[in-house]
Amino acid sequence: PVTAFDYRACVDSGECVYNGGTEIYHTYNNNKDDHPINYVNYDEASNYCAWKGKRLPTEYEWEKAARGADGRTYPWGEASPDGTRSNYWDSGDAFDNGTTPVGYYNGLNGTLDSPSPYGAYDMAGNVFAWTASWYSNSSRVVRGGSFVFNAFNLRSSSRNFNTPEGRYSHFGFRCAQ
Repeated sequence: PVTAFDYRACVDSGECVYNGGTEIYHTYNNNKDDHPINYVNYDEASNYCAWKGKRLPTEYEWEKAARGADGRTYPWGEASPDGTRSNYWDSGDAFDNGTTPVGYYNGLNGTLDSPSPYGAYDMAGNVFAWTASWYSNSSRVVRGGSFVFNAFNLRSSSRNFNTPEGRYSHFGFRCAQ
């Protein structure tokens, strides 16, 4: 996922804007530079990716990165989620009910190494990821679950949606090439 630090670099360059929240969960300019940026809407996420010469992934690309060729239930495999693998509501991790640093579940910090088959971290939990795909004529697909949802939403096949204007504490994004 794109970090608050990385997104701030785009804002500082004049290519991006940040109109997000300022409450306890916001990561922008809140001493959470290594956490995923949140409170960005679809257009802001897409604009950042374009600034990096990339784009938002489609939901199919996102799912392939999370499930792999073997169709895993979770990015790390078939084992049920817990606070040593991913961040979700009441998971019991050290940042319970808030965002974790990007890549936190890397086998250090008392966690299990939990990348997807393609080496991508944070594909389950932390923040939902905007995708380039439409859910309906007025909503975009978001994937991955988040720290405000329960473990059921961490399945690699789980999908959700929101209007492109939506800005939430539990929405972030990653870019694709």
